[in-house]
Amino acid sequence: MSNVETAPPTPSRKCSNCAEGIMAPMPLEEYAYRTDRRYKCVSCGEELKIDAVGFIGLYFWVWAIVSVGLIYLFLWHDRFPSLFSYVVIGLFVGIGGLTNLLSIIRHWTHPFVDPQDPVDTTKPEADTRKKFDKLLDLGMVKTPVLVFLTAAAVLVAAAIIGMLRDHFY
Repeated sequence: MSNVETAPPTPSRKCSNCAEGIMAPMPLEEYAYRTDRRYKCVSCGEELKIDAVGFIGLYFWVWAIVSVGLIYLFLWHDRFPSLFSYVVIGLFVGIGGLTNLLSIIRHWTHPFVDPQDPVDTTKPEADTRKKFDKLLDLGMVKTPVLVFLTAAAVLVAAAIIGMLRDHFY
């Protein structure tokens, strides 16, 4: 079940369906891990869901790392890879890359409206978004870097705890 909250303080976007249309942010539907932003054109009424930029960057790096790992395990490391291995790995790499490319194309075809333009967007009184959404708004480079550094810090802390445990107990 989802709870509807006020629209986030995100800028409007230009509509690619009609030339002069401006897509205003729609109210958010709150889910456990929401990664999309919803917009609706004021002129033509077209609705659009666009992934957060940070999610696109994070998804790209996870896709790239998993793709390289699968290619290494099933194609380079295997002595005689079968046709099935090539097909499955090719489908994974192709579908993952296409999904990421389509998300980037949605950002390019619906650019942000210049903040100096007088656009009527409704801003909430208080920012009620979750911390996860704020993380995704950091950008295509900062979000994956922050996530990977956090994961590395957790692994380093676990290694230190393990070494201390083995040394003293």
